Amino acid sequence: MKIIITGVNCNNDHLLNRIAGDAGFLGLVHNSMDTTATLDIGSIDSCTDAGISLQVIQQMVGRYVMCGFGVSVEHGI
Repeated sequence: MKIIITGVNCNNDHLLNRIAGDAGFLGLVHNSMDTTATLDIGSIDSCTDAGISLQVIQQMVGRYVMCGFGVSVEHGI
């Protein structure tokens, strides 16, 4: 699963890894363009195996939205 985060700028980019790190995904956020970042969290099964629940992922996405980022989720095959 890939999370696309839009609305990134010099005033809020420090929040990307902080929010991801609180959910257990520290260091996985990559800026793919100037205003867009991606976070590839793998599959739900791999997250569950690592002890990260779907609820934690949903809370992370909610925190991004509450901080003013645009978020979309792409499910892989």
